[in-house]
Amino acid sequence: MNFVGKRLEGIGFLQEIARGVRSKIFLVSYQEKIFAAKFFMPEFYAFAEREYQFGHRLRHPNINQICQKVEVQDHAGVLMPFIPGKKLNDYYSASPETFLPLFLGLLEGLKYLHEQDIIHRDIKPENVIVVNGVPKLIDFDLAKQASQLDSKKTLVGTIAYFSPEVVQGQEASKTSDLYSAAVILYRALTGEVPFTGTLEEVMHAQEHTKPALPSSFHPELKAYDELLRRALAKNPLERFPSAAAFIGALKAL
Repeated sequence: MNFVGKRLEGIGFLQEIARGVRSKIFLVSYQEKIFAAKFFMPEFYAFAEREYQFGHRLRHPNINQICQKVEVQDHAGVLMPFIPGKKLNDYYSASPETFLPLFLGLLEGLKYLHEQDIIHRDIKPENVIVVNGVPKLIDFDLAKQASQLDSKKTLVGTIAYFSPEVVQGQEASKTSDLYSAAVILYRALTGEVPFTGTLEEVMHAQEHTKPALPSSFHPELKAYDELLRRALAKNPLERFPSAAAFIGALKAL
């Protein structure tokens, strides 16, 4: 996918700004505007369809909207607003007073997403861009309509943020998204994700080991112990039932 410096299908490819296993993201010019363009490898055409299907109809300040579906040389892609900003993990070293409003913005985006009956399935700090103090959730190529989920045993997403039920081969749910968000909060507060090690060790721990309480890292984090104990519960039924409930509990601290 060597597009940089070329103009194809009316799209001027200015530079590559990111890449992943399935896709590359370019800074492009199109119809006299600047966009970020995400193009997928031909074998991942369905992911481009999914990203557009979900992303183009979402309207929320904490979600980056997909503008248009495009295709260049058998590579399907999507155009989205170019939002120069930092990723949420760049704020991990910030004080709780700085980080928590950003995290609440992420939860607000998830609240809206779940109200549309959409499950993101890949909540991680790299998929949250902060622009002028506003977090925006990106990357919907793994998203699914809740009514379309099944029990197919496939692992998608990033292992450190997997919920126990996903590790066990069950489909992701709205509470799985909230579990992944809780891992982000845990990492920001404690400096560590709940479980580290080899792939097998992390997966085993996610199923069988309780995370250390935040206060075991820093006594001043004791106020977060019960909140994160619930948010990171192994049993989805013991977690916050919704993003709204998570938001309410966090604001009540």
